Amino acid sequence: MTLSSSTDVASGISGSGCTEQSRAVENRCRGLLHQIGLSVHEARILVVGSADHAALSEIAARAVADIDLLVALDAGVLDCAGLLARCRQVLVAPFEEALLARCIDAIASESGGDPLLVDLLERNIIGRSEAIRSLRRQIPTVAAYTAPVAISGETGTGKELVARAVHYCSPRQDRSFVPVNCAALSDDLLLAELFGHERGAFTDARQARRGLVAQADGGTLFLDEVDSLSARAQGALLRFLQDREYRPVGSERLFHADVRVVCATNRDLHAWVDQGHFREDLYYRLNVVDLTVPPLRERHGDVELLAEHFLGHLGRQYEEPQKCLHPLTLRWMDTYDWPGNVRELENQLHRSHVMCSGPSICVPAVMGEPVQIGGGASPSAALGDFQDEKARVVARFERDYLRRILETTNGNVSAAARRAGKERRAFTRLLDKHGIAPDRFRDDADNAA
Repeated sequence: MTLSSSTDVASGISGSGCTEQSRAVENRCRGLLHQIGLSVHEARILVVGSADHAALSEIAARAVADIDLLVALDAGVLDCAGLLARCRQVLVAPFEEALLARCIDAIASESGGDPLLVDLLERNIIGRSEAIRSLRRQIPTVAAYTAPVAISGETGTGKELVARAVHYCSPRQDRSFVPVNCAALSDDLLLAELFGHERGAFTDARQARRGLVAQADGGTLFLDEVDSLSARAQGALLRFLQDREYRPVGSERLFHADVRVVCATNRDLHAWVDQGHFREDLYYRLNVVDLTVPPLRERHGDVELLAEHFLGHLGRQYEEPQKCLHPLTLRWMDTYDWPGNVRELENQLHRSHVMCSGPSICVPAVMGEPVQIGGGASPSAALGDFQDEKARVVARFERDYLRRILETTNGNVSAAARRAGKERRAFTRLLDKHGIAPDRFRDDADNAA
């Protein structure tokens, strides 16, 4: 069984078990994408002409992202649960062309518009779970307006990343994003930090200083842990939100600032209002639009992608080959609750990178001690069938090998292909298959996470 087009369903239209009928469907999909203004590379479509479960399971295992549309010309494809789990839409022959067109239209709706924004969001808010895809779809819509945004979520879920995404997807992206942790400062210091102060306004005020609100003029002010604000600070913030005017500490002058306010909390702010800890009028000023960041335990399938991201970053940070997760470790990580969410995952992987001398990270290294899996199940209980496990291990080896050899050649694809003993074209297909960009391994590449 071969793929007639792209080799990994990372983007474009791919075919498996090619027949004359499947090639005709592929061509029709291209035409429909063109009609609605989408490039072939903005969609992930797989056309399956005949069902070979082993090959289809391998396709599912190595897909770098969910498949937008699976067109099955053989109903036997429906027996491949692993592949179906990676597909957003499934269309089984026979079907009318109007139904195919509706499925293609749905891909356009899912894409969220500007491909540059989609790319920005997928690189910074990592995940393929429906919970994260839903959050990414909301951000460009919210970002287009200046309305205040309240972001809620448990500690460690990445609320500041979402706030930054709102800013950088907005018309204010070229101005400052200014974060402040409301819980880290006392009342007087917080007001001075936010609104600035005049010389001599308090004991250590030896010179006048601009506040964070002034620094954020034209941009975004991010108030983290906004639920920790005292009654006095809440009142000062409310006055600013009402009139966009503020008075620096010790000053008699009023200043104006055009600032979008985005806040974050790990509490239920409405309940905090009911308990008398937070002003109701301020709550309604801040909570015009709300975004919820899901906990990691509800983001099914995201742990592997996040781990790959963090391990890649650690490899670059320490100028060492990227380490990989043992398949049993990944199975265990998928069943763990991660009470500290993404921050805990990053912390544990950092420790594992330091403590593990080999290229593969095992369960004890991740947690520091043996941990029961899913209420007592052993790691081996989570094993899939032979083909699935083999595909996962092979895919991990390929990714790890490609990254290491690109590191040794400073991202030079021709040199890397020669060292690997492969033709350049075949080597490039492997890079595309795993979504690995050679530019990231060059000395002048921007390796920011």
